[in-house]
Parts: sequence; C-alpha cells; structure tokens
Amino acid sequence: PQGAEPLRSRPSALVRSLCGRRAAERQDSSSARRGAPAAAAMPLSRRVASCERLAELQADCMADDLPVANHMLSWTEEEAVYYFESGGQEPPAEQRVYPRVWLTSDVHTDRAENMAWLRSLPQHPGDAVVVAGDVSHQMEQLEATLRAFSERFAHVFFTAGNHDLWITRNDGGMDSLAKLDAIDRLCDRMGNVHSTPRLLRGDGSGAHKPGQGLWVVPLASWYDDSLDLTHFTPSLIHRAGDMRAFTWSDFALCKWPAALLRPSDTMTGHYPAGVACKLAERNEPSVREVNEALCGAVGDAVLSFSHFLPREQTLPDWLDPAGLSFSPDWVSHPAGGTAVNFSRVAGSRLIDEQLRRLTAGVQRPPDGVCHVHAFGHSHRPKDFSLDGVRYVSHPLGYSKERVKRLTPEVPHLKLVWDVDGAVPPPPQPLIRYWEEHGGREPELDALLASPARPPAERQRGAGSMRRNAQSWHCGTEASM
Repeated sequence: PQGAEPLRSRPSALVRSLCGRRAAERQDSSSARRGAPAAAAMPLSRRVASCERLAELQADCMADDLPVANHMLSWTEEEAVYYFESGGQEPPAEQRVYPRVWLTSDVHTDRAENMAWLRSLPQHPGDAVVVAGDVSHQMEQLEATLRAFSERFAHVFFTAGNHDLWITRNDGGMDSLAKLDAIDRLCDRMGNVHSTPRLLRGDGSGAHKPGQGLWVVPLASWYDDSLDLTHFTPSLIHRAGDMRAFTWSDFALCKWPAALLRPSDTMTGHYPAGVACKLAERNEPSVREVNEALCGAVGDAVLSFSHFLPREQTLPDWLDPAGLSFSPDWVSHPAGGTAVNFSRVAGSRLIDEQLRRLTAGVQRPPDGVCHVHAFGHSHRPKDFSLDGVRYVSHPLGYSKERVKRLTPEVPHLKLVWDVDGAVPPPPQPLIRYWEEHGGREPELDALLASPARPPAERQRGAGSMRRNAQSWHCGTEASM
C-alpha cells in the first residue's frame, strides 16, 4: 500500500536500466569465459562468502574501478551487485537502519489511570515516541508526563493539543500563543523532548548529517471550518443544531488575540477562525528546511504529525477514504448532530497542504519518499493510505472509551516505524474502529432490550445501533 512499504535499498530507474544493459554484456562475456550464463552461477540471496567471491562479483559487474573492502563480506550478493552496478551509489540495506518509532496521542494524564499506564511502560532504549498532543492543561502535569516518556525513550516528539493550550489561573495571564511558546521552551530544556523537526538515523544520534534517515516533523495546528461536514453535504445543516448549545470547552478556556477571532453563534460568541493559519505560518521555516534537506538527499522518509485532523477523510464518520463526498447515512445514528458539530472543531485542510509540501519536488525513484502522518484529537483510531500518505491515529483516550471499545481495550503504543522502515499497515484499512472491533454501549444495549419500548422499535436496526448509536456523546467529551 502507498506510504507503508518498508524502505530497503533498491536500484534507481537509471541503475535498473544500466543493470539490464550490463547484465547482457556480462552474460556474453561470462559465457565466453566459462561457457555458462553468469546468472546461473550467482545465487544472490546468500552472503558474500569471501573476498575472492566479492572480486568475482566486481568483475562480473565490470566495476574494477571501485574498491573492495572487508566490511563488504557482511553484504548479500544482491546488495554487492547493486553497489557495483550503481557505480558505488547504492549502499546495502544494512546501512539504512532506523530507530523504532512508537505512536500515541490524547494521553490525558490528569486522569490517574492514564498516568499509571504511562508509568508502567517498559524502557525502550534507542527508540523514539511520538505524542500527538493533549496531555494536560496544567504545565506541571505536562512536564511530568513528558519527563516520564523521556526516561523511557531516547527521543520524545511532541506537539500541543487543545487541552494543552487551555489557560488557567496558574498560567500567569498569558494567552494560548504565549503558552505554546512556553511549551516549546519546556521541551528544549528537557533535552531529548522535541517540538521541532529532527532527523533520526540508525545510530540513534538524531544528528543532521548527510545520508539516509527518517525526518520526524511536529506540526503545530488548530482547527478552522474547512472540515465542516455541512460544506460537503449541505443537507446536514439540520443535524448540527444550534452551535450555542455545543459546549466546546476550547471556546471558553483558550485565549487568543482578538485578531484571530471572528463573531460566531458559539457559546462564547466567537470562533478562532484565524488560529489554524497563524500556527501554519509558525511551521513554515521547518517545512522549508525539511523539504530542502530531502531534495538534497538528506533523509529518505518522513513521519509528520499534528494533533488536529488534516483532511476530511480522517473524520471519524467519513467511511470512504477515497471519496470526496459525505453520505448523510454515515451520521444516521442518534449522535449524528454531535458528529457534525465536531467536524467544525476537528482540524484543517491547511495541515494536509503543509505536510504534503514536506516532500514536494523530491525525486526519489522508484517508490518516492515514504511518508506517514499521525494525528490525534478525535479519540478514534484510524489507519489508511491516500494519495501517497499513510494517515494514522492511535489515541489512548479516556478509560470509558476503552471499556466501550471505542479505542483499544488494552492501551498500548503503536509501532509505526521499525529498523527497516515503515511498519506495514493492517491488511484492511482501519476506518471505524468501534464497528470493526465490536464497540459496545452498555447503556444503549439495556435501552434496546427494554420491554417499555415497542417490539418493532426494539428490533429495527438494533445491531447497527449497538455499533453506532451514542458513539459520540457516550464516549467522547465535548472538551476532547
């Protein structure tokens, strides 16, 4: 699948064509010398047995101008042929080794059970973890959480979520932009916690140096109305209801400069319409840096991440990842109105436009640059590929969501990058986790079975309702 194939050393298109031409020349010359095709005497999958065998491969590839060294004895014959045929430009796979990278989001460690889970994690020496936002609105708890991760991982990557930017009396009168700056400074002080891009290599150094490696790119983000489902399906406007009744805590607890707000019929009378653009501008220097590095062959893969959703297909109720239209049937459950309102505070298309510019213009045949983008916020797992990018969400969320199987019952980190490259996605795209993994709503089950309801109503669509109904307001808080 696109964006999920393990990265290994492969010959470029030029090298493949050169290999074909030289293979014919080798076969002619080898047949003349030994009376048999060269390929018949070359089981390429085995290790190079000796310096003599390495010299024989070198001669077969007509690469006498390239040096032969003892460390090449650890290569397979296939890797040696690729190296010789490319004029020394195609290193073997063992020189492209990555650290492992794990993913989580929405850890909400002001919940005691979530912090206990974090403290139970084993040591991951040499590994990295991506924490895609929503730790705590309290700076002390945020620091304690990041420190707990940093004690278990070589590298911790973090970007703030909406909870992290709530303003409390302990924040000294700062606004949410100033708090974001304070969080960045906290990460810098901690040493191995990063809120800016970093190139990870197999030696675990994270150093910016020429060669292969994985760029991990945090993207500051917010929401605007570009994912509003009523833009895609205007008939859903009747499901949304009055936004003034939508108790979204950000409207009251985040503090933004007046220039970033617009009057709106929300609970506070305004909507942070300009914040997504403001934070996208904040990312621009990093996006340019990573793109220039990739164009210059510094790094060969990208793991970007944001807290907020990057495009409409990542919404929890969008059931066709390749589709451009939204079916009203997808929100036919009783909490459909909440799902529509959530789309107005879910994320921004600006995120997707920006993450795709990370690899714009990068020519890396035959498969291009492997790109995975992780996100959080929705408290709903997703994993699918679209237009060359793999989108992954793996939230911890709240304990009641785990009980209802809206998120994994047994909390765990998700491995998204291994020593060979991107971990392959599941055999089938993960679209609506609670349907695909037996999500349950005990209160609704009892209601459906109640003899007080007419029998026809109890039976009509009961199985579907158990999977869908109340999936939003019973499992997700409006402060998500």
